[in-house]
Amino acid sequence: MSIKQGSVMEGIFAMYCAGYLVDPQDGRDKIAIAKFIDDLRIDTTLGQLIDKSKKSVDYNNTFPAKSAPAKKNFKPITIVTGRKAKEMIKGSAKYDTLSGILVNSEDYFESVGTEGYIDFSQVELKVRVKEAETGAYYGPNLKKLIEKEKKKGTVKDTKYNDIKVKMLYLINNNQTQFFRDLKAAKHQYLKNSENDSVKWTVDADGIAGETSGGAIKQDVTIQIFADGQRIIKSELNFSLKSDSVSIHGGGIYNSMPEIFDMFKKLMPSRVDEGKKYLKSITTKKGHEETSKVAINSIWTLIGEGIPKSVDTKLSNHFWDILGKRLFGLSGSYEGKMQLLEMNKKELREITKEQFTKLRNSGVKLYPKWVPNDNKEQATPGSIFILPQYPGDGGKVKKKNETNQKMSMFKIRVSYLWKKQDVDGEKIRISPKESFGMTPKSEPAKVFIELGGAKSIVHDENWKDFVKKGLVKG
Repeated sequence: MSIKQGSVMEGIFAMYCAGYLVDPQDGRDKIAIAKFIDDLRIDTTLGQLIDKSKKSVDYNNTFPAKSAPAKKNFKPITIVTGRKAKEMIKGSAKYDTLSGILVNSEDYFESVGTEGYIDFSQVELKVRVKEAETGAYYGPNLKKLIEKEKKKGTVKDTKYNDIKVKMLYLINNNQTQFFRDLKAAKHQYLKNSENDSVKWTVDADGIAGETSGGAIKQDVTIQIFADGQRIIKSELNFSLKSDSVSIHGGGIYNSMPEIFDMFKKLMPSRVDEGKKYLKSITTKKGHEETSKVAINSIWTLIGEGIPKSVDTKLSNHFWDILGKRLFGLSGSYEGKMQLLEMNKKELREITKEQFTKLRNSGVKLYPKWVPNDNKEQATPGSIFILPQYPGDGGKVKKKNETNQKMSMFKIRVSYLWKKQDVDGEKIRISPKESFGMTPKSEPAKVFIELGGAKSIVHDENWKDFVKKGLVKG
């Protein structure tokens, strides 16, 4: 199986959110949260995808129905039926409203966030990820790993250990914007001086977004229903990254026209030349070499068209590109939207609010072409979109960023080394293992990747740039 840690973490993140919403202690017992997540991961089932040769890993439950994982890991847990809940709030000013919402036969968590005001809640959790990318770390496979770890104290599975470290870091970190938003979504109704019925729906369908053409960016959505009404403005949407900083990864044939369109304004005199190369790109068998030449030519044409000196005239254009890749189309979600990178010892965030603040701060963007003679990557070069800081209006003046790691984002073409005949066997040849042959490569994908850990694109770095006087606070 081609395991992707990002897909595994997507399910874990959704389960964490559900666990926090279920837990009456708001996740204070980190071990209990971790065990809850593991119980849910083991309890997943296999579903059928449209392509019947492939399966999905699924979890679907509305807590406190099937309440065993909650009762086992969280205390104190009080569960009542809808009928009992109605009896408990007979004298409430909101009785008429809530009696029409609470279903007699359904179970609800009972909680008292504010003394004298009983609330009733449910948490619906839906997880659906590709089995081929996650199956080794869900269901019976995960159960075996956990049992082996308990028996021997450790397991030699590197990916399992990496995922566990990331999960524990996620659980233990409460200084992020995503955690504050999650906490607010829970307490908004449970901590007020009213009786309320609240339902949170945590939906993680990592498969649906793949077919949207980039319009849908959210991997996990949390919807809130309070007293029967959907609270749209408070909904939370998360785009998750774990094993990649890529915010776009598209097929070479579909992506090249789009990339050319991004930069054609920089080379008006060579647009017709670029269009000619685009016509030469084909997916038909036997035309790979022709396509490679055409793609190399377009890519080099774009690179040569980028001004050698700093030019910010397309700044708004690059801001638009980044905004679309981060947050998708504005109509594809409701409420709040943010990107969250989950690494081993680090959580990076880009929220829609901070992105807008950054864009309005006076930071301008400019492109830089960096020819790449790295034979291992087999690519003509990369395009870095770098920030120009406005300064603080005082001692610190305008400054152009030149460090590639501090870019806002990067665009690159990925090339794969082709399989060639070696002693009658087809094997993939790279310069490291050339076997005396000249390695051949072919274009594979176009990637758009976020800047490095210290880039201003990440929310948590904003204060550092204010402190340096590169932007106004």
